[in-house]
Amino acid sequence: MERIKSNYQTAKERVEKIKGFHQHLFVYVVVNIAIVALRIPVLQFISKKTIDMDEGFYNWLDLNILLTPAIWGLALAVHALYVFKFWKGFLGDWEERKIKELMEQDKSEAEKYT
Repeated sequence: MERIKSNYQTAKERVEKIKGFHQHLFVYVVVNIAIVALRIPVLQFISKKTIDMDEGFYNWLDLNILLTPAIWGLALAVHALYVFKFWKGFLGDWEERKIKELMEQDKSEAEKYT
């Protein structure tokens, strides 16, 4: 009975993680559509209000507006890797190989002294 509860709890936690990812994805899409859609009007508004605005500042601001979706997209990709266990599979294989390698080294070291 306790094992069933454990499996149920594990599945429930997994569903919560997937749900959290979908919420993150939804917010990412909505916010970044707004950012990209408002980019030109915001830049035009700023350039009209500031008579002698430095061109470098204007380009820096435009670049930052465009980098927001890109950097957030990378964070979203890492979130997806974590939730859907791609990350753990990749790291798990590496960890298993490293453990075996270190065990072999310890075994060979022990054999030197016996």
